[in-house]
Amino acid sequence: MHPVLRLAAAAALVLSPVAGVPAVAQSYIAPAVVYSTGGKADKSINESVVRGLRRVAFVTQVQVPELVPNSEADFVPMLRNFATQDRSPIIAVGGLQVAAVTQVAKEFP
Repeated sequence: MHPVLRLAAAAALVLSPVAGVPAVAQSYIAPAVVYSTGGKADKSINESVVRGLRRVAFVTQVQVPELVPNSEADFVPMLRNFATQDRSPIIAVGGLQVAAVTQVAKEFP
């Protein structure tokens, strides 16, 4: 499966209400997004995620916190910030974040 489709499928699964799961259990989902470099209007994957989050907010009334890095050096601190807030899932947009996600995941299993 294409990585963008995999991300979209995972986000849709995690962010949508699950049939048969009590509302109380669903309320523990606290997603957050760290975009890739390039800004939200990059005419690429970041912009696609923005559109998806707007739809999620409209349908579920859930506001998802977002952070936009200025450089790749911002990935680890931003991911760590959401992890310390017990945000889950944390959506790391783009392949540039693989090393940062790997590092932070070790700190917050």
